[in-house]
Amino acid sequence: MFNRTKSIVIAMCFIPFLSAYGNEFFGELHDVENPGEVVLKLESGNLMRLKLLGPDFGKSREETCDTNRSNESACKLLREKLAGNQLGIIVEEVEGETMYGDIVVNRKALSLSLIREGYYQVDTDHNRSQALLEAEQEARCNYRGMWAKWRGNYEIAKSCAGW
Repeated sequence: MFNRTKSIVIAMCFIPFLSAYGNEFFGELHDVENPGEVVLKLESGNLMRLKLLGPDFGKSREETCDTNRSNESACKLLREKLAGNQLGIIVEEVEGETMYGDIVVNRKALSLSLIREGYYQVDTDHNRSQALLEAEQEARCNYRGMWAKWRGNYEIAKSCAGW
């Protein structure tokens, strides 16, 4: 994992469009590259490529939107959630010209919403956020999205009994 403070300092030295807010930006959706990566148009007019942290996009993170039906529907979902909205952009990490972080839309973190609604699990290899883990448990215990097929499963019900 990257050191957040170090990453922001590096970004301030090399990225010309960093805002007065440090690692927070404002903008709108420009394009969805794949289910885990978007291009945003900042208020300054510059474009920023942002890889979303939090959800586990699996192999689809590396494949374009038109690769298969699953990616097409995932990209469509992102467009529906983001297009036409003023977005808050939070940069957590910087690697070269690629930013890693999250998007705030309608006062909600996108990654938290995607997980809470059951579209994705938490990417525990790269993120151990308690809020995201609780959102995944909430989705699982309420059989939302991808968890709906597990309704009635004893192991799921047992893990949610004390929730």
